[in-house]
Amino acid sequence: VVYFRTPRALEQSGVVDELVRNPGKRAICIVDDCDPRDRERAWSQLKGLGSRVRLVTVQHDPYESTGSTIAVPVPLLADDKIAEIIQQSGVKKDDAERYAPYCGGSPRVAHIVGWNLQHHPDDLTKPLDTGNVWERFIEGADDPNSEAVRQRKVVLSHIALFTKFGHGGPYQEEAKAIARLIESANAAVTWDRFQEIIHTLHQRRILQGATTLYITPRLLHIKLWLDWWDIHGAFFSPPEFLASVPESLHQWFFDMFAYAHGSDAARKAVRTILGQHGTFLKQGLL
Repeated sequence: VVYFRTPRALEQSGVVDELVRNPGKRAICIVDDCDPRDRERAWSQLKGLGSRVRLVTVQHDPYESTGSTIAVPVPLLADDKIAEIIQQSGVKKDDAERYAPYCGGSPRVAHIVGWNLQHHPDDLTKPLDTGNVWERFIEGADDPNSEAVRQRKVVLSHIALFTKFGHGGPYQEEAKAIARLIESANAAVTWDRFQEIIHTLHQRRILQGATTLYITPRLLHIKLWLDWWDIHGAFFSPPEFLASVPESLHQWFFDMFAYAHGSDAARKAVRTILGQHGTFLKQGLL
């Protein structure tokens, strides 16, 4: 049994050549973080070896099996199991338990948290050298340079400005307001296209909830929020923005500033909101 952290690790391992040279050898190859395209490429290299080899791949999006491929859904891990993974990086138990809920039941996010708590405690969202897990969450099996992925990113970056938002039923105006903001940033993302993207994100469990949706894992949400502020924060006007969305979204917008320490632009927005002529004072919140 041989385990590979990525499809590239399988390609570089020489295992296929070893099996070809030695007809008496058998192997079960387990390839982690392997999307459908990588799986097909790996199987094209191995299938000629017949029953001597079995391929097991792990991917992090829902998948419906076809042909002889068998899909086995795996439930998300409970926080205590996630904490155990974080502790493997040498993190104290109390700290591991504190940050486990940010991982959304994902082992690969737990590895990022564990590593960063030890090496980059000021930025728990920093990707590992083995690959950018945040990009893989968003891209899935799609071409990273495709228009679909670009649209998905712009939708997620705007949704991330709020802890959650209403979608459907009596809360549809919140989704429509966010959709208008997105369309002003990317005219191709109309209301209909917005709903299609939301549906896809919900199917892939990046968005969860029924009539009120939120991004998971939480650390992905925080990463998206910080990136938005780093890109757009210098030209952001809190009064104009808040005037463009329903008041029911305001508190969920303010709640995200709990993570403002990670962005200079976000901290500047906090000073504006809390200032003498800021939104909090005008709404009687101070």
